[in-house]
Amino acid sequence: MFAIVALNPDVSDISAINDKTRNDLNKKMGVLVQRLITESCREQTIEAVKNEGNGVFKTSFEVLGQVAAQSMLSHPAVNKGAETFTQHLDKKMFEQLGVPTK
Repeated sequence: MFAIVALNPDVSDISAINDKTRNDLNKKMGVLVQRLITESCREQTIEAVKNEGNGVFKTSFEVLGQVAAQSMLSHPAVNKGAETFTQHLDKKMFEQLGVPTK
C-alpha cells in the first residue's frame, strides 16, 4: 500500500520506492490477490460475484485499503512519531489563543 501511496507527487520526493522495488511489490501483491481470489477463497469469491456482481471487487479493495491504512497509522511507533512535531511549536502562541497545548 505504501508503494502505491508513494506515487502521490506530494510525498514522492520523500519516498525511497524506486520503479524496480514498486514492480517487485506489485508482482508479489498480484500473486497474493490471485491466490486468495482463485484458490484460498474460491467458494467465497463465486458466491460474492453471484450475489453482489463484479462490483464486489471494487468494494472489497476499498475496504482492504481502509483497513491497511488504519493498521499502518495506528501502530504505536507511528503515533509516537506523529506527536514529535509538537516539540517545535511555540506553545505560548497557542496559549494566547486559548488553545490547550497538552
